[in-house]
Amino acid sequence: MLSGVVRGCVLATVLILLLLTPLPSLCYTVTYTYRVSYEGSASVTAVVSGVEGLNTVYVRVDEGFVRGSAVAFSSSGDLLPVEVLNESWVAIYVGNTSGDVVLTYTATVGTRSGPLTKVIVAPRGGAVVVLPERAALLYFNGTAEVSFSGNSIVLTYEEAGTYLVEFVAQLPREGLSTPPPTPYIAAALAAAGVATYVLLKLRLARKQPQVGLLRGELDERDLRVLKALRGRALTISGLARDLGVSKSVAWRRVRKLVALGLVRRSDVEGRTYVTLTKRGEEALKEGE
Repeated sequence: MLSGVVRGCVLATVLILLLLTPLPSLCYTVTYTYRVSYEGSASVTAVVSGVEGLNTVYVRVDEGFVRGSAVAFSSSGDLLPVEVLNESWVAIYVGNTSGDVVLTYTATVGTRSGPLTKVIVAPRGGAVVVLPERAALLYFNGTAEVSFSGNSIVLTYEEAGTYLVEFVAQLPREGLSTPPPTPYIAAALAAAGVATYVLLKLRLARKQPQVGLLRGELDERDLRVLKALRGRALTISGLARDLGVSKSVAWRRVRKLVALGLVRRSDVEGRTYVTLTKRGEEALKEGE
């Protein structure tokens, strides 16, 4: 009896401490820049703005974050203490720092299969994704502005989200010395790279059976989400009710499908709606 009372007191104390623990402040903003490689790794720079008057800021890092790679410094170049809280959060102790704080780290955000590299990034703010030099952009989801920086294609996202980017490598012409291409030439090179990749896929398709989009990508629960969205738009709450699951479960499924380009998110008057993309409709037909 006594041990049960003691255990109850300990649990109550732990709950009180958790309630009293301050949550990460939301008064600052974080923007991300990803410089990705053909192998799927990324050098990430997160710029934290609005830290005046704070002692600590918390930055969400991507899955595949490499422990020991995080370095933070102030706008004046002073190193700042960094603590890795877990696989998703890093704390930066800013003290009396004014101006922006910069966090750099390395993360494995994608995989390479033959000429194709698939990258998934999940910034918690606006983001810039810089592809390797002479990469040909094949696919990306979300709403992004596409531009060029030298020989690199740049995707600029205004909002937080989970984004899938696919690209292929273009082989350089050895022995030739040419000036950096203009945006129009770079666009032509990208188109040539995509055409080469498509022709390669068609040639391989004649030699081996087709591998469906769903194989290794989707399961039955994903298909249920796609079926629920057929011909209509639903909020996360509406989708959860339709599937008979919690909002958190529905949200995890939607994030995965958005990253695969099968579902589209739209924010209307403060509410988030999800709908099928053309690719999602094709995947649903294939899965039935």
